[in-house]
Amino acid sequence: MIRYFIYILLLFSFVYGVDTNTSLVTFNGDKGFADDKLAQAIDAKTKSFWEFYKDDNITINNDIINSIDESLKIFYNYNGYYSSKFDITKSAKKIDIKIEKNRPVLIRDINISSDFNITEIMIFKVGDKFNSKKFIKIKKQIIDKLLKNGYCSYEVDTKAYVDLEKFSVELVYRIEKKGICKFNDINITGLETMGKRVILSRIRTNKGSIFSSTLVQESSDNLYKLNLFKEIIIDATKKSNNNVIVEINVTENKKNYYGEVGLGYDTYIGKRIHGTLSKNNFLGGGRDINFNFAYSLQEQLIKLSFFQPAFTNIKDNYADLFLNWGYSNLEYNGFREKKTGFNTYLEHENHRLKIRLGLSIEDILITNVVPKNSLTQAINSGRFNLLYPYVNIIYDHRDSKINPQFGYYLSYYAEFGGSFQDTPTPFFKMIAEARGIYTLSNLTIATVVRVGAIDEILESGIPESKYFFGGGVNSNRAYKYKSLGVIKSPTQSSIFGASSMLNLSIEANYALDNIYENLALAVFTDNSVLNEKSYDFEGDIISSIGLGIRYKLNFGVIKVDFAFNRKDFRQNGFSFGIGQAF
Repeated sequence: MIRYFIYILLLFSFVYGVDTNTSLVTFNGDKGFADDKLAQAIDAKTKSFWEFYKDDNITINNDIINSIDESLKIFYNYNGYYSSKFDITKSAKKIDIKIEKNRPVLIRDINISSDFNITEIMIFKVGDKFNSKKFIKIKKQIIDKLLKNGYCSYEVDTKAYVDLEKFSVELVYRIEKKGICKFNDINITGLETMGKRVILSRIRTNKGSIFSSTLVQESSDNLYKLNLFKEIIIDATKKSNNNVIVEINVTENKKNYYGEVGLGYDTYIGKRIHGTLSKNNFLGGGRDINFNFAYSLQEQLIKLSFFQPAFTNIKDNYADLFLNWGYSNLEYNGFREKKTGFNTYLEHENHRLKIRLGLSIEDILITNVVPKNSLTQAINSGRFNLLYPYVNIIYDHRDSKINPQFGYYLSYYAEFGGSFQDTPTPFFKMIAEARGIYTLSNLTIATVVRVGAIDEILESGIPESKYFFGGGVNSNRAYKYKSLGVIKSPTQSSIFGASSMLNLSIEANYALDNIYENLALAVFTDNSVLNEKSYDFEGDIISSIGLGIRYKLNFGVIKVDFAFNRKDFRQNGFSFGIGQAF
């Protein structure tokens, strides 16, 4: 299998990598920059990741050779070298470029007149080498910060006075923030099959609230998440006396059916086939209906769900309605769970706060995966009928939900209900979570703490799968998903679920922006406590340490980790995930 994959790779590289209309490029002299940066500046080509077996040659299309001199001048001027010189020698299939970057332009003075704090943005210092890109970037960051903090009528004037004879530059910044702006009326156009309440339930630019470009972007993101619109335009540039009028124009999707079938691999359930069929804007009003299935040797799953946005409205506080029915057949470590269930909940979200109130009805059958008399440990098998209301409250103060650099995240989940079989058994289950993220330069430190407890009147009154298990990408990464039961020692656990859970993870990510953009290395430690008694968070700890790789994408972060038990290196595992960084 791997051999054929390599053959395909080589063929792909050969077919798409060969170009006869190119010349070899070499850079020499006092360059001041790496060859790959210079190649990018003149639009030359370096070898791709797939061409790892090739030499580190740089090639350029012959049609753009005559633009090399101009491209290099622009590049060096941007980086503060206004007197750089280039000697370009052309021969058959080869171009030799000798570079003399010469003396850079240095910052002689920085003159700032501002009633708005830009200290953390101003990265230039007197004596630094001038860089045009950084100069433009600083102006953009100043304007962005003004808009995020409610100042939409600002005046920003930045100038760079360059003296080429003295190789110096004077930077001048004139900033006036003026008054705080507020959102005013919201005008909505373009709707055909749904009411304005669907739009208003996602908008964070409420009339009378302080203007912020962050809230405008969040409103746009919220609308796109509905998958109801082909195009969304939010114009928040019209203002009068610091009152901003928000114009929203949408184009509804005409094609509302969506389906996919795929093959995948999960570190817990292995190879699987999965599929989705959905109908957006079902019967109008922004409703959504979905059918999902998944099949693997370890798990079989089907799910039917219904979604109604803006189902209720109390004083402009909207709540969505969710209805879910499903069946799953999942094998744990030592037992199998067959579950049929119905779940419904109302969800309200407003900027950082999310509240979910719901009700679940479940019919669960627990069986041992091998005959009970051949097990050294056996769980309580049987059928369990559960009914429980629940609440989930989340406060998200991170600067990004996908790849946060700063902030914190708090979550509390609780359910209180009963298990109804021969003897009704009330139970209470709670999970609290806190995350903290802080970044200093390229280093990001994150801490995640999860605490859980189950309190039941009668022992063995709820199914084993209802208890706490550890392991997996969001728990202890040296172990497979849900393979850790009640901990017996720092290296051993049972197959039984725990009534108390405590998990602490600390991770440090270092971004390799200077080597490869969007790539980061990680070191981490995961520490788990799983006890049989309720509210018991003492005793033995299973602790693991590990290394990981992070790659940032627009929709999430790819995470690949290897971890091992600190007391037993033989207990180790790889984990793979796509989602939030922290």
